[in-house]
Amino acid sequence: MNRIFVFMLALAAMLAPAATSAQLVKIDPSANSGTWIYAHGLAFGPKDGTATLVDATHPLPVTSSGGVPVTVVGSTIIASANFTTPAGTSAYALNNLIANSATAGSVVPMTFTSACRVNGGTGMIRRLRIKTPDTGFAGQTVTEYFYRDSPTVTNGDHAAWLSTESNYIGAVTVTLDKHFSDYEKGVGTPSVGTEINFDCATGSTAIYGLLVAGGAITPQGAKVITAVAEILAN
Repeated sequence: MNRIFVFMLALAAMLAPAATSAQLVKIDPSANSGTWIYAHGLAFGPKDGTATLVDATHPLPVTSSGGVPVTVVGSTIIASANFTTPAGTSAYALNNLIANSATAGSVVPMTFTSACRVNGGTGMIRRLRIKTPDTGFAGQTVTEYFYRDSPTVTNGDHAAWLSTESNYIGAVTVTLDKHFSDYEKGVGTPSVGTEINFDCATGSTAIYGLLVAGGAITPQGAKVITAVAEILAN
């Protein structure tokens, strides 16, 4: 078996001065002298020249002291979900569920399908953006309640928010205080702490959400509401 090693993928030193993105890297273990090269990438693999270049798709693998492979990676995920509200202009009251259907059995929780980088992975929600073309939400406040598993609701749209616990992970309150020609929009941070740490269920990369009114809101109805979670994934 070829010995696995990590090496610096480099251009010849004579070409390095023309490469403005190169970094000077020492490859000789000598403390005071040795060989330096201009490195343009990092790769890993066998010594036969079939190594893999490290990039966002191929993170650098390392091994823990116990011999267990560990992947060194850090990435930001932008996970979005949306739904269309029912037609009608009846006002929402404080703590009313804002959903796709007034029938509890037909409510589909917002599904942030790529919240984790891998199945059963972990991450943290740093911020949440919410926007809608419904001008009835201008200046209004809503709260997104997040769950690891898809919740089941007792009531539908325009009724009191009540759901199963479904591994509830936290909430973000957003005020749609920015008015644009085509959207009302706001950005919020977690209601408790600076981030919401979570894990996805085994075999899944998704987390789920339910949107709740923060006060009296008179909608135009039949409009799309989009939520975008900014996630730091492990």
